[in-house]
Amino acid sequence: VLTYDDLGGLDALASAVLVDFAGRGSVTAEARRRLGDRLRLCLHVGVTHWDAARGAAPEHGPAGVWFFAPDRIRARHADWGREAFDARLAEAWAAFVPSTARWLRLETVAGAEAAAAALGRLDGGGVDPAEGLVVRPSPG
Repeated sequence: VLTYDDLGGLDALASAVLVDFAGRGSVTAEARRRLGDRLRLCLHVGVTHWDAARGAAPEHGPAGVWFFAPDRIRARHADWGREAFDARLAEAWAAFVPSTARWLRLETVAGAEAAAAALGRLDGGGVDPAEGLVVRPSPG
């Protein structure tokens, strides 16, 4: 995992998979340029930088593939049936939830002012990724 400021670290890799959550075209294009033939897969998961330019079609590496959770859910429903999907999801969720106690901290805020302040912190990058915000509409 590399930060935007450390794309030079890509130069040392023998091969790579690019998982793009941000959707910032300039960063994706630079990563593709640096990796060239060593890029095995470019998976687009999100567009957190919705206001940034997406960029033109890729000049380097394989075409990008989009991952969209609702599409995967529909595919698994078709493969396994809804009941089997629900059972597998419940089993995976039951295994995952206890692990969050080690790293997830929940912060509950209530009311419009507290919610606005918490969302302002989130928008400004002031919320630790290990912090989960629970927003209640009104105090009490």
